[in-house]
Amino acid sequence: MKTMLRLRLLVLATFVRTGVSIMPFFRKTEISDKDLGDLGNYLSSPETR
Repeated sequence: MKTMLRLRLLVLATFVRTGVSIMPFFRKTEISDKDLGDLGNYLSSPETR
């Protein structure tokens, strides 16, 4: 289960840093690694589903 969570967080970080289709990418100066990790944890938490 933790492996899947780590994979989802890695995919989220990759999409945010590189952009997808028409979604722009975001630099570390725009969203820090810590903030990106916090966002991923928030989106993955059971309370947000």
